[in-house]
Amino acid sequence: MQNKKNSLEKIQNIYYNTCMKNAILAISERKETLKQIRKELSEQYEIITFNNLLDALDMLRESDFDIILLDEYLTWFNFAEAKRKLSGLGKDFVIVGLLEDETETAIQ
Repeated sequence: MQNKKNSLEKIQNIYYNTCMKNAILAISERKETLKQIRKELSEQYEIITFNNLLDALDMLRESDFDIILLDEYLTWFNFAEAKRKLSGLGKDFVIVGLLEDETETAIQ
């Protein structure tokens, strides 16, 4: 859980140091993860959450976000596949991985 808290602090720093829109899309199948994201960031940012990648992809086709929070634990996709699908939309956003173990293999 500490790694996720550190990730959330990094996200806050990204927004603080840039002039980005105030909308974050969070994708996780774990309710506690989404709850923590809302708790930590909802006062400063509009947080849109999805518990599956396919619905999030539909939202991304219709709307623009600057940061995507992507949990590594998804039922139908590993992190790398999910990241490729998001990047394949051709939109300009930053993907921040919510990873337990930040190995090079997991990040790629």
